[in-house]
Amino acid sequence: MSTPSAPRAVHRLARRGLAPIAATGVPLSLTCMAPFRPERSSRRGDTFTAGRSVDWRRLVSEFYGTFLLVLVAAGGGMMSQAFPNTISRSAAVVAPGLMVMGIILFMGKVSGAHLNPAVSVAFALRGDFPWRRVPGYIIVQLMGATVAALFLRLVIGVSAKYGSNYPGEGYGAWQALLMEAVLTLGLVSVILGTASGAQNIGIFGALGVGSYIALAGLWGSPISGTSMETMGLSTFDAAPLSLRSGH
Repeated sequence: MSTPSAPRAVHRLARRGLAPIAATGVPLSLTCMAPFRPERSSRRGDTFTAGRSVDWRRLVSEFYGTFLLVLVAAGGGMMSQAFPNTISRSAAVVAPGLMVMGIILFMGKVSGAHLNPAVSVAFALRGDFPWRRVPGYIIVQLMGATVAALFLRLVIGVSAKYGSNYPGEGYGAWQALLMEAVLTLGLVSVILGTASGAQNIGIFGALGVGSYIALAGLWGSPISGTSMETMGLSTFDAAPLSLRSGH
């Protein structure tokens, strides 16, 4: 039985993934016969496919980031009540946008800087974030917002209702709800468009998301307060605190 020619044998090996072939049909290396394994795509965000040993880092990071965001979002109104004529409405609604920029830059690579249940769900719906991690993210986001509201109530000493958002004078609840739905849709769209997989990272993501929050606050806050779900966490926590405090 005749031995196959070298080119034919090499082609057979190449079809099995055992030897790369140059464009001319000549083997690039006959000594390196290790199977070829293509690299895994990072389309879905490889940082979120690691083991459970780093899950706690993501959760702590998300808790801390949400704490900082609510500290500023709810703190603006409470500080304005404690120190009249020092914090304008414009400053109060722009501050959360600036805080989000900083959070994305310093912790985006750890947890993705979702800071928002709607964002975590949106990433999961797009297939970039595992559904099994969504409940944990939402829980720590609510916990971070709660701790921030307690901190503000303890330190500033004014009613937590001033950190909540309500429909503007002369506007009904349905109008505020409609405004919030439109603004939240815009926020999620900006985040999904600038994110890398399930992560808000980099200067472009920080500028895009932070700028949108500031702009939406300047435009929509007179009607609804522009919670946009994210700062709505402050309303979620500040309202019960105001009831318990009797104010």
